[in-house]
Amino acid sequence: TIDVAGQTTDVGDLCTVQVLGKERNTLEFFLVDQK
Repeated sequence: TIDVAGQTTDVGDLCTVQVLGKERNTLEFFLVDQK
């Protein structure tokens, strides 16, 4: 996946989601669902 900074990230990289701090819970659910 691509984060807002345009960097490629692992689908399961929740740390990146936490750093972004945007819709964290929704994104975590999405990432877990995609595993």
